[in-house]
Amino acid sequence: MKKLQTLALLSLVTFTAFGQVKLRLPDTTAVPGSSISIPIIVEGFRNVGSLSLTVAFDSRVLTFKGVVNQPQFGFFNSTKPEAANKVGAIGLSWFNVTPSLNIPAGKLLDLLFSYKDGTSPLNFVKMVPSSVTDSLAKNLEATVRNGSISVQTTPSDTVSSPLPRGTKK
Repeated sequence: MKKLQTLALLSLVTFTAFGQVKLRLPDTTAVPGSSISIPIIVEGFRNVGSLSLTVAFDSRVLTFKGVVNQPQFGFFNSTKPEAANKVGAIGLSWFNVTPSLNIPAGKLLDLLFSYKDGTSPLNFVKMVPSSVTDSLAKNLEATVRNGSISVQTTPSDTVSSPLPRGTKK
């Protein structure tokens, strides 16, 4: 009986661990006027059949340019840059029946921006249970970690160093 209980508990823990999907946006710095690529990092994307995500940003700080490195199969769609920049949000969707999307840990895609200046949150919004599903349309529990972008600070150009021996000031 004890072995059966242990096996059942182990199966439940394994199922829960495999069913957990994680999405993350990084904290990033950039130089004003530069182009920046922001990855959406995922974990636990096993047998994913669909996703529907929205990423919010401050359009006074960032200008959305598009998406690259998205899945190369299935049906992918994203908000057009003009519309995303008006509302400060990017809608992303993908689905496919077979094959499913399998990314145990890594990058899902990259969001391209022009960075103006200042700080902007990068937030997943409207996360609902059906945001990520498996290939049978079963909801996969998803957790998110939001990110941000801010100005890159550089060390002062005036670095004092000792004069070589025998050199006069």
